[in-house]
Amino acid sequence: MGVFAWVLLIVAFVLIVLLFVMIVVANGKRKCAMVYKSQKTETVPATDFAKSDVVKVLSKLIRCRTVSRPDAKLMDWKEFDKLHQILKDDFPLVYQNLTCEVIGNGNLLYFWKGQNSDDEPIFLTAHQDVVPEGNTEEWEHGPFDGDVADGFVWGRGTFDVKIQIAGILAAVENLLKSGFVPKRSLYIGFGTNEEVAGDGAVKLAEELARRGIHFHMLLDEGGAVMDQLMKQIRSHVAVVGVAEKGHVNYRLSVRKKGGHSSSPANPTSLGILGRAMYRVERAQMPCHLAVPMKWFFDAVGGNTRGAFSVLFSNIWISRPLVFLIFRLNPKFAAFIRTTHAVTMCRGSEAANVISDESSAVVNVRIMNPDDFESVSRWLKKVIRDRRVKIELMKGELQSSVSPIHCEQFENLRMVINSIFDDTIAVPYFMAGGSDARFYSKICDHIYRFSPAFLDFDELGRMHNSNERLSVENCGRALDFYMTLIRRFCSED
Repeated sequence: MGVFAWVLLIVAFVLIVLLFVMIVVANGKRKCAMVYKSQKTETVPATDFAKSDVVKVLSKLIRCRTVSRPDAKLMDWKEFDKLHQILKDDFPLVYQNLTCEVIGNGNLLYFWKGQNSDDEPIFLTAHQDVVPEGNTEEWEHGPFDGDVADGFVWGRGTFDVKIQIAGILAAVENLLKSGFVPKRSLYIGFGTNEEVAGDGAVKLAEELARRGIHFHMLLDEGGAVMDQLMKQIRSHVAVVGVAEKGHVNYRLSVRKKGGHSSSPANPTSLGILGRAMYRVERAQMPCHLAVPMKWFFDAVGGNTRGAFSVLFSNIWISRPLVFLIFRLNPKFAAFIRTTHAVTMCRGSEAANVISDESSAVVNVRIMNPDDFESVSRWLKKVIRDRRVKIELMKGELQSSVSPIHCEQFENLRMVINSIFDDTIAVPYFMAGGSDARFYSKICDHIYRFSPAFLDFDELGRMHNSNERLSVENCGRALDFYMTLIRRFCSED
């Protein structure tokens, strides 16, 4: 037998052994996944009457036009006052038994004292504000009418995230009615301007830090239970954010003598800028396997069908192929690389005037190992035009990563498994931003999860026309928070 034949034989043997190892690893992770799904805790189911009350409260909260603006002076604070009064009226036991403070401008902080002062408290947080309604003509029901129709509560902020305000306080109200006394203390915080990356949560975090409080676990808005996150995954997937991307804006600008459009000296400043924007959006930054997504693949590998089970369970060797698959879908591509989009552009304010300066804003969602300087270098390399000035405007790097091999995550996983049938809870990298990142100095175990069962169609309504939340999800939110508080704030 020749040398070449021996080489082929050895390569074939190595590939067969490697495939065998990958299949064994996939089968092992499938068994682990079955264990994860079977881990549950004792639920605290609410009555149908209590769940219907959550629907009513959510409907009332939607009627409060708590739209946040970058300039706080432009916000209608009377709408926030109206929301606060609804909470006082509808949750009397909460206001009788918990302390409630207003921190800064409308930010709410509740405290439910536990019996064991030595135990670190937990923190549940959400935000009161919503984004503007957009084109009202595209809504089937008024964005601030709070209509309950066709099995849904309709309106801006139903899912993002007034259901969490209603669900958390309703859970505490019902637990108080049942005589529950927490062993571990509970804090609840509702900021006022999360949607504009404002300082509401910052003020809450600073006040809690000033008091020397450190939390056992913090839960904020984030992923949900997804129906068919990927068709290759056998069960529903509850994606729990253990970190979130950073965000940064870059200003692209071009200066060139303008004038009357009847005698143009093309290319104009806007034409030069247009080519730069095209080059930026045409290119993509390199893919990376961040720690949260490595954990994600480890967790879903055992719940995936066919060849995908082998691929996801052996990301250490299948990474290039998995990256190729994820790059084909923008929803998934955001989890494996820094993404960017041109979101604003400005030129002349008159149709017959050529502007002396044109500018655009590139919004970047940044993840490690990328940083501000590496993105700036990448933009310069992609644009390849010295006439285009690139300026870093405002930015914040990726948040810290919370652990998953710990008591806190396992308890959260068990609560999710108990409320949502045929679901596996997995960590992931949240592409959007939340208030959670501001609390990293006072909590090491920060998770991002919204207790709702959704598909991509429902998720796509967030920040869009016809935002809504099903009545069933309102009930699930109440069950979830009641079970969560019992699980984390009891001795057993």
